[in-house]
Parts: sequence; C-alpha cells; structure tokens
Amino acid sequence: MISEKYHLDIGINTNCVEIEKLIFMIKNHWINRVIIGLDYFDGKISKNSPVGVSSKQILKNILRIKELGCDVSISSVYNDDLENKIKMLDWGIKNDVRIKILEIVKDEKEKSTSKDFLKMEKVLKEKFKLEYKKDEYNEVSGFKNGKKVVTYFHSHCRIRECDVCKQIH
Repeated sequence: MISEKYHLDIGINTNCVEIEKLIFMIKNHWINRVIIGLDYFDGKISKNSPVGVSSKQILKNILRIKELGCDVSISSVYNDDLENKIKMLDWGIKNDVRIKILEIVKDEKEKSTSKDFLKMEKVLKEKFKLEYKKDEYNEVSGFKNGKKVVTYFHSHCRIRECDVCKQIH
C-alpha cells in the first residue's frame, strides 16, 4: 500500500459507519489517522442526513479506533448548536479525542469570523478552563493541562483569506 511503499502517514475523513472496513485498514497499517465527521453528539443519526447510524454508535466506533493506537479526532461544523458542542468537547476531553470545530461556510463575504462562532469559542474556553493559542494560519486551539483538546477552524472563504488558505494545502 501507499503508506508502506512511500513511508507516508495516511489519514482519511469518514463518517465512521463502515467500521469493520476501517478497522481492517488500521490493523494493516494502511492508515494512521482518522477524522470522524460528527454533527450531533446524541442524535438518532450522527450526521445531518436522512439515513445513518446513531451518534452513540459512532462514539463507540471512535473508541474502538483509539484502542488500536490510531490517531483519531472528531470534526464538526458549528451551526449555532452550542449545547451540542459543549457535550462533544466534554466527551472529547474525557476520552482524549481532539474535537475540531469548523465555522459554517455560507455564500457570503464578511470582514471577520462570525460573532456567534467567536462567542462559542469564548464560552468553551471559560467552561473548560482552556488556554488558547493561535497557529501560523490564524487558527485557534484550546489546551487543557498542556494537551490540545479543541481546534477552531474559521472560514477563510468567508473573509477571503485565500493567501492563508492556499498555504494550508
């Protein structure tokens, strides 16, 4: 596989529904990092979709992946769902799984990150007593006891930061 032939760390984004296939790839060292998309912490369906599996099942799947020693994190879009993100971050801190919270991307042009997104960052900082640091791409991460537990990805598109965005990729 690519990871072995070229000595690369391979990561994938997934909804974590096909867990047995994912476990197979991890056990065979074909992938080293998994980012799980999770819209709802405690929904009947974990994603904003008419079909899928429960959030509870996805969280169990995440713990299975973690038990295999694979780097796993959760990626979730902030959609004015503060209580949902509080529950998600609380679970992430307790289970040593980093949460990545993305600002929703809409067809809009603004001068700054949305006020609601910034307010959510502040609420989580205070609630979980986090220390915040910015990286070279102007993204903010929250640390607890020296460990990165959350990263906020503001929309570079919304504020037309194409020069920053192209450097990320």
